[in-house]
Amino acid sequence: MKAYTVKNDKIIEVPLDQLSKYKTTIWIRTINPSQKEIEFLAGITEAPIEEFKEFLEEDERPRLEIQKYLQLIYRCPYTENGEIITVPVTVFINNYMVVTIEKQKTAPLDYIEALTQEGRRRFLYRKSPMTFLTYFIDKINDEFFAKIDKIADTVELFRERKHGLSKEMTEKVYSLSVTLAFFNQSLLGNIEVLNHLRKAYFRMITPKDKEHVDELYHDALQILDTEKVQREIVANLFNLQSVITSAKLNEFIKKLTILALVMLIPTLLSGIFGMNVPLPFAHDDPFAFYYILFFMFLITAGSIGFFKFMKWF
Repeated sequence: MKAYTVKNDKIIEVPLDQLSKYKTTIWIRTINPSQKEIEFLAGITEAPIEEFKEFLEEDERPRLEIQKYLQLIYRCPYTENGEIITVPVTVFINNYMVVTIEKQKTAPLDYIEALTQEGRRRFLYRKSPMTFLTYFIDKINDEFFAKIDKIADTVELFRERKHGLSKEMTEKVYSLSVTLAFFNQSLLGNIEVLNHLRKAYFRMITPKDKEHVDELYHDALQILDTEKVQREIVANLFNLQSVITSAKLNEFIKKLTILALVMLIPTLLSGIFGMNVPLPFAHDDPFAFYYILFFMFLITAGSIGFFKFMKWF
């Protein structure tokens, strides 16, 4: 758990036991806090301890709650074992305190913390906590955009394969489909939260903040539209793969059937004359056996020629 604020136009890390000495915006980042840390955070935010425990113990959907404090839960993309999922991040705002809690480290907060440690983005601490909140949400929206663009590039590579997908590629497409389904559910919840936030009353939300939230709301709608387009493309890719596989199977069955028809008459003749019966013309011509072979060859060649003429293969 680390705390940052600005002093003398420089971003500094604040000892946790000295937070009360500063009246500028303070950001406290916490990752999977312990019981003692939860009690400390509950004290400075005036939020019930149950709110922290519920967030950590359950996979909560996005929501907004305004009491003496503001609590916002927003879902963020997260890569786990090569799979892209979404995880909740909660933000508590009370007075000049901004507390973010994560179960796992998320890229947007890593990005903000890296800039903070470099002494950049001082305006986040010079302005109200709502400025930090809107900037943080904007970075999560950017992360959604980046992940969806990456998925779109992967899908485009698969679409260029005209001969169908391999087993590994099909499994990858299925994984992308599942990811987009997770994104859809998370984005719908995020949009609902932003819609409530832009209409909500909280003592620290200024008209300028509402304008920023309104922009974030429309950005999230655009992300949702982009996600839906990609989900339809992936679904169409699955349908195309099914059509290609079915066409290949039909072509194989067709060729197998033609081969069986070509071999039918020669097989019938060889079966008949293989039952210890005298061959035609065998008593007059010693080459009667070869005549029959030649006749079978003519039938086979004729059958092949007929099928080619009909363009059946």
